[in-house]
Amino acid sequence: MIYGTEKLVFGTMGVGKKVPGGHGIFGGYPPDLQQNKYVLNSNISDMFKESKSPTTFDELDMLKGDVTLPPANFYAVPVKEHDIILFRWGAGGGYGDPLERDPKAVLRDVKINANSLKTAKNIYGVIIKQPEVEIDYEATQKLRGRLREERLALGNMQKKVIPANDIKNKVLKFHEYLEIVEKISGEKVTVCAKCGNQFCSATENYKKSAIYREHDIGEIRGKGLASGEKPFVTYQEYICPGCGTLLEVDVLCEELEDEASRVIWDARFPPSRSLG
Repeated sequence: MIYGTEKLVFGTMGVGKKVPGGHGIFGGYPPDLQQNKYVLNSNISDMFKESKSPTTFDELDMLKGDVTLPPANFYAVPVKEHDIILFRWGAGGGYGDPLERDPKAVLRDVKINANSLKTAKNIYGVIIKQPEVEIDYEATQKLRGRLREERLALGNMQKKVIPANDIKNKVLKFHEYLEIVEKISGEKVTVCAKCGNQFCSATENYKKSAIYREHDIGEIRGKGLASGEKPFVTYQEYICPGCGTLLEVDVLCEELEDEASRVIWDARFPPSRSLG
């Protein structure tokens, strides 16, 4: 809120409005999109007199005034006392498969309004009982199992596990859920560290041997824009065909990518490099 001056201009310059400004890792989703909202000529002083004030992005709609939803780069405009300027940044990306997040941590996020009940259920697979606001552990376990089965059903791949007596040694764990092992034959391959599923040669991109899904960014709370504009991107999800673990989430812009650049590398080990 602008306070104590009638002589100020304010503009914005930045990124992250229609494309996330960062990345998740090892199955975690990218951060939220940047959201800005101005309420000029607001009546917030009247709310103060009633000991009230908006505390969230959505609650700014309670105010009367001239509402503007500016783009990431917006020319400077005159502002004055009691004008409201709100920025909601994307913070950091996620780490790891959301279905492996501690349900207690998900519940905590819901309680502080960082996540909705819908996101807790659809993304993290956590059922929170109402009105108790408590975790239903049995329902959560069943839902997480079903969500993994739904992931596996997207692909038509057979799980391929290397017998333990065919593994000479473990060469390198380069990912939360992936590692390179050497077979008795000397061949080095990428496998899932959770279930042992073999993906491909260590020099190939494991994503081409994973289950692939494109996920609409608008299905996740906060990823849509208050202005109603459509984000430029969708999420590319890569899933282990053995256990259904979400391995990586990339950002795809259909207008900019071609077939050669659609699938990016996380870690690349050229044949010339020794892997132990």
